[in-house]
Amino acid sequence: MFEDMYRRVLRPGFGGEDSVRCALTALVQGQLEPFETLLARFLKHSLSYYGFAGREPKRLYQALILGMLVTTQGTHEVRSNRESGFCRYDVMIFPKQAGQAAVVMELKVLGKRETAEQALASALEQIRTRDYAAEARTRGAGIVYAVAVVFEGKEVWVRPAE
Repeated sequence: MFEDMYRRVLRPGFGGEDSVRCALTALVQGQLEPFETLLARFLKHSLSYYGFAGREPKRLYQALILGMLVTTQGTHEVRSNRESGFCRYDVMIFPKQAGQAAVVMELKVLGKRETAEQALASALEQIRTRDYAAEARTRGAGIVYAVAVVFEGKEVWVRPAE
């Protein structure tokens, strides 16, 4: 389902296969700027804000990210809403080869009384305290990058753990 959504809807909005591949390669290497730039460009130019309005916009943002990540399936496995550590992570990218990097993402939609920096810090703290990286370590990931992604309408902020 995500592959079909990506091919028909998302890939053209992201600027083509090469843009996506470069951004996702950078992501699994711990370089978040290309990923954030690609995501921000898509939100700004290709997405209707009203499509994300409603009671659970986080699910739509999560589907968007999962649609992007299907291109990593050759080297990585992408999972969503699975239990690891003490709770369920939003998105995890596992390497198919032991020793390679994994990425765990916590997604947040900005609340009315918080700043983007507060939401980013909260997401990173959630990844740490709930030990979402536990499954990636068990599966042999060499390093696990913790990444917070915060959305507000058509804006996005992406931050790594220190």
